[in-house]
Amino acid sequence: MSRNVIIDDAFIKTDAFRERFERQISPEPNTGCWIWDGSYTTFGYGKVYVKTADYRAHRISWSIFRNGANLPSPGVVICHSCDNRWCVNPDHLWPGSQSENMIDAVKKGRMPQAGRRGDRNATAKLTRDEALAIRNSSGMLKLAAEEFGVSVSTIHLIRVGRTWKNL
Repeated sequence: MSRNVIIDDAFIKTDAFRERFERQISPEPNTGCWIWDGSYTTFGYGKVYVKTADYRAHRISWSIFRNGANLPSPGVVICHSCDNRWCVNPDHLWPGSQSENMIDAVKKGRMPQAGRRGDRNATAKLTRDEALAIRNSSGMLKLAAEEFGVSVSTIHLIRVGRTWKNL
């Protein structure tokens, strides 16, 4: 991702760009997250192509809906209060420093536990058998989410192999 490339903020202020951006959003009713339906970075964040570079979709969303379509200053990270990398809901985003983002992650217990995958990870909400059942299931995401007590995005990510890769 090209983070150091500066784009003309005027481009993201256009109605055409905003409409294109909004077409890539699917509201998730259980959490209030706006799930990014476009492409993703290798780190799991939504990305959007703007003129000559890719930008993280949540940064563009915050810029459009909360910052008068002005991009954040260099060094400002856009943090998720919902802890969902795929979310671009501006109500779930806040500007901060990288240090503030890491402090938030530690407080919420989001720091990865090295070497602990699947249900050996203390933060896992599903057992290995449940994740395997989800991986092998089909049908409506919402029904599966309700059955297992997790979000629709969790079901989707397990089914497409982005999470629980060790199955």
